[in-house]
Amino acid sequence: MKSKFELKIQSFQHISFEILKNGDSVPKLGNSIYINDSEEPAYEKEMLLSKALQHLIETKTIDNAIRTDDREDLLAYVDSILAVVQAKRSEVMRLEEYVEAPKATTRKKLKS
Repeated sequence: MKSKFELKIQSFQHISFEILKNGDSVPKLGNSIYINDSEEPAYEKEMLLSKALQHLIETKTIDNAIRTDDREDLLAYVDSILAVVQAKRSEVMRLEEYVEAPKATTRKKLKS
């Protein structure tokens, strides 16, 4: 009988926020990899969004200098990120306010 070995790998990318003691939030990019049907990730990694963007800048600079074409590319990348963020901000602003209905109060008749 021939044995069949199957391996299922799932990878997820996500944005998370670390809330600081002063109430500020710091955005992070995260990756999680799951193997088979495990509930626990086999690999997890987070990086500050600012660090990821700094790495992007560093790939286009040489000794803290940049060519004009590379500057235009980086500005286009940042502008595209800002456009997505602005669109999502507008989407959130357009959402209707959810108001919870007050909990029903039940009155019990008192026996006299």
